[in-house]
Amino acid sequence: MDTPTVTTYPHIEFDEKGRAVIDGTRFKIQVFIEIWKGNGWDPDEMHENYPDLSMAQIHSAFAYYWDHKDEIEQAIAESDAMVERYRQENPESPAQLRLRELARQYAAEAE
Repeated sequence: MDTPTVTTYPHIEFDEKGRAVIDGTRFKIQVFIEIWKGNGWDPDEMHENYPDLSMAQIHSAFAYYWDHKDEIEQAIAESDAMVERYRQENPESPAQLRLRELARQYAAEAE
């Protein structure tokens, strides 16, 4: 039987794959940080946009990030690289191409 990993962060736990998540949720710290970096929100704005998270959970997520910054940044970079490889290997579908063309036509008509 596996023993649970103990953390010193009161609102951080680990999922079945060993990834840090906010306790009581499936919200991965990596995703939390990607959202934070992408929007530039302060903790209050994170709470406004994710009201189900307590301020204590939010600050604990940030504390975990700052203590594990290199590891999390590496995971984000690997994820970004995987997405880019997928995009290069999977060109747009005919539906995506048609939607893009319709958007161009609409923009041209609006001018």
